[in-house]
Amino acid sequence: MNQLGNARISPFRARSMNAAILAVVLLCLTVLTSSITSNRVQAQSGPTVLDSRLTVDAVTTGLVTPTTMAFISENEILVLEKNTGKVQYIAKGNGVLTQTVLDLAVNNSSERGLLGIALDPMFASNGFVYLYWTCHSAPSADPFVPSAQECPDPPQTGADSGDILAVPLLANRVDRFIWNAAGGPSLTFDRNLIKLRAFQNDGAPDPPNQGDAAQPPRGNHDGGILAFGPDGKLYIMVGDLGRRGQLQNSAIGSHGDRTRTYGDGRSIRRPRPRSSSLFRSHPATEQRRVDSN
Repeated sequence: MNQLGNARISPFRARSMNAAILAVVLLCLTVLTSSITSNRVQAQSGPTVLDSRLTVDAVTTGLVTPTTMAFISENEILVLEKNTGKVQYIAKGNGVLTQTVLDLAVNNSSERGLLGIALDPMFASNGFVYLYWTCHSAPSADPFVPSAQECPDPPQTGADSGDILAVPLLANRVDRFIWNAAGGPSLTFDRNLIKLRAFQNDGAPDPPNQGDAAQPPRGNHDGGILAFGPDGKLYIMVGDLGRRGQLQNSAIGSHGDRTRTYGDGRSIRRPRPRSSSLFRSHPATEQRRVDSN
């Protein structure tokens, strides 16, 4: 080593000092960023209206896991509660009235439950309301095999289930209800359009060597969006039930595509395996179809 004024620093020690300085700088930046983020979060605690012509008003409160809604008139809304299976009727007049018009018995585990709503294009004259939801059944004695093929019609109402295995094979379904405004608002079951797979527990030991024995049962990727197209047909967006692009609407229940049914709607063509699935239904003629592209 030279004298103190001309002491040399070894390359290793220089790198260590540089790393220490860099760590201090990063720590300071992290603290500064956290402070800025905290201030932004506090500043954005409520909605900010940028157009002076718009206002934000709370229409109702106390809803449980609301998923979507449909306006049946300018001042009347049907709101779905995913976990309770309830359709809440909200009417705004001199005050706000919130009333349960339907209480389906849903399986609400994970992403299941009451998921989608659509009004018929001729709703003003026929009162048709379409709902996409997950029914429940008794859990199976064998956790890898559902206890039932489907839920009965008319569907059950009332008590719900959070048991992830308490679903039949075809628990996701789209049903048509009729809106009754006279004598107290309510929704009355009319008919089922289609029943779709919901049960998913793929970690079965038989057959062996599948490579998924450690996978737990799940209840996600159920889709649920309903929408009428300009062609007057009801489109049903279906999830992949965790199958990563192989949809569930085939005869074996693990693949699917866009399927259609013809004629009286009682038979469904077997779809070819595809990477996307979209159902469409013609409620006026009760024809269903799964389109392939």
